[in-house]
Amino acid sequence: MHKLSKATPVDFFLIILLGLSWGGAFAAIKVSLEIVSVLHLVALRILLGGLVVFFYLFIKRIPLIVRRGNWFLAFVISILSSVVPFILINWAELYINSSLTSLVFSLGPLISIISNHLLTDDDKINAYKFVGIALGFTGFMLIFTAESLFVDEVQITTILAILAVFLANICYVISGILLRAIKSSTPISLGGNIFLISIMFTLPLLFFTPPKTIMTVIEIQHILAIVYIGFISTGFSYVLRIIVVLRVGQSYMSMAAYLIPPVGMLIGWLLLDEEISHAIIFSLILIVLGMLVARKGQMKGIKP
Repeated sequence: MHKLSKATPVDFFLIILLGLSWGGAFAAIKVSLEIVSVLHLVALRILLGGLVVFFYLFIKRIPLIVRRGNWFLAFVISILSSVVPFILINWAELYINSSLTSLVFSLGPLISIISNHLLTDDDKINAYKFVGIALGFTGFMLIFTAESLFVDEVQITTILAILAVFLANICYVISGILLRAIKSSTPISLGGNIFLISIMFTLPLLFFTPPKTIMTVIEIQHILAIVYIGFISTGFSYVLRIIVVLRVGQSYMSMAAYLIPPVGMLIGWLLLDEEISHAIIFSLILIVLGMLVARKGQMKGIKP
């Protein structure tokens, strides 16, 4: 078993860098969708991200090894960890702002706690986790009162977009549970296989789906946004996540999730001039506070 090290300032810097790279993805998606379709952006994101992961595997001389019996499971994980959530998030950002998307997306750790309670015997909900979940989902419900962030007047479409991001979170949680069933591959090697399968599944989208009718002039920010999503938020972040987990463990790595909503909302406000209402700020406070309280319940030695 890989021996973990005590967290150093370098590790905390890497965690912050990881949170920044994830948090910036939502604004980049919003900008990219001005020139490419939902499906084309999914394919480009997976392709560019895969190139980063493959390059890392190449320089580290790590082989792509998955046992024959695990290929179907790896295929399901590929669909649930990249293809489906990327489609859902991209589609959602056609109707809601990047700030709101990042806020809803931040519920992932709390959803994971609920799934672990239902599906495992050693990770049950205690008092801290219950309070954290209650705070987080109270913040989530307040989102529906923040109409100032809606970019579409059709309320049902807005609600469906929010639920799409929520469903993307569930896909990530399920894929994380399934990952535990594959024990014969290193995390980065398995990640290479997941990207390979995802590329094979989505690459035809670039050639067999109609291009988006572009209503704006293609500018440098559009190209940079696509490059950022693929190389930084997807490929670089995946490699960095594995490095942090191997250095200090999953618990420390999960701290990066706390940065996603404030970073996503700040970038949306600064770069895209998105409005942030008082209700959204209050929702952000409740969700982040909920994650912090729930994390206290996950610490060793905390009793219900």
